[in-house]
Amino acid sequence: MTPMKPVLLLLCLLFGAGSLFAQFRAKSSTEAHITVNDLGTTEKKIEAFLSANQLKPVKYNRMKYLLEIDLYAEQAVLDKLVAEYRSWGYVSLEKTGMVSFEPEMAKLRDEIVQLQQQLETYRTLAVYADSNARASYLGYREKMLETEKAIYLAQAKLAEYTNGSRYNFVQLEFREESNSTMDYSSSWVNMPGVEYSHLWVEQPKAGITPSVMHGVSLKYMFNTGKSYGILGLYKNYDTKTLVNEAYLFAFGQDFYSRRMGRGQRKFLNLYTSFNAGVYILTGEEQRSASWFINPFLGLELFKNKYFLIDNKVGYFLPYKDNRDLRGLLYNVSFNFVF
Repeated sequence: MTPMKPVLLLLCLLFGAGSLFAQFRAKSSTEAHITVNDLGTTEKKIEAFLSANQLKPVKYNRMKYLLEIDLYAEQAVLDKLVAEYRSWGYVSLEKTGMVSFEPEMAKLRDEIVQLQQQLETYRTLAVYADSNARASYLGYREKMLETEKAIYLAQAKLAEYTNGSRYNFVQLEFREESNSTMDYSSSWVNMPGVEYSHLWVEQPKAGITPSVMHGVSLKYMFNTGKSYGILGLYKNYDTKTLVNEAYLFAFGQDFYSRRMGRGQRKFLNLYTSFNAGVYILTGEEQRSASWFINPFLGLELFKNKYFLIDNKVGYFLPYKDNRDLRGLLYNVSFNFVF
């Protein structure tokens, strides 16, 4: 062995170790989407967590209402991170998966076999060259060192794949909760539709106001916070009263529950709501107009990116004719993306 060989082998080992730990190979992946109330406050919590656990994201993309972070974390740190982000907001998506490196491992095994065969060939040639030409011998010895270095690096990579990395790849997306006060460009939608209403009057005045009225309205939703306008007509079909029809013009707003999904599910999203506007009562001899407000408790039956089926129950509270016209109100509606 020449004096240079131990030095070269040491350099090989150091180079190999540096290459081994210079990059992460995640054994699993975690992806999560979290809706938060205030993205600025959440970002401060994230930065504090990253600093406390000495994590350096490989991606950190901050936009007005969106924050995207990619990072690598050990399992214990990942467990703490999951517990933290679940407490910061509503998790609309969370999925994990295992990463398979079998193709890379098979390729490395083949490479190691070929390198070992190549090394044996150089050793054989070096034996013959040692007795004939000193220069040729040194050339083969250099090639042997290079091949041994390549074998070491390949074996180190294979061991890393075989034993499993201690790192997990994490993709996080934090999005600020949408509401009617957001920018026009991010909140505008175009969803016309129809609504059927059934009003049970609590204390109808005999001969004046009906006990039951049915109505059909045009309902136009115009932002992601479920703001909407209504143009409706309620009619009395069953009894003879002075009030036979009611025209309604209203504006409404729905509010999702922060503790029950924030409207992220396709089925059965609970929400509260109100609408307010003006009404005009008409009949053979009756003419009056005033304003009203309706509080509601609603439940979205089903929705996707194309349409929404909704229903809610509330209380009709007119101002001028409160005693004779107030009552329980049920609405069911269908809206679609135009």
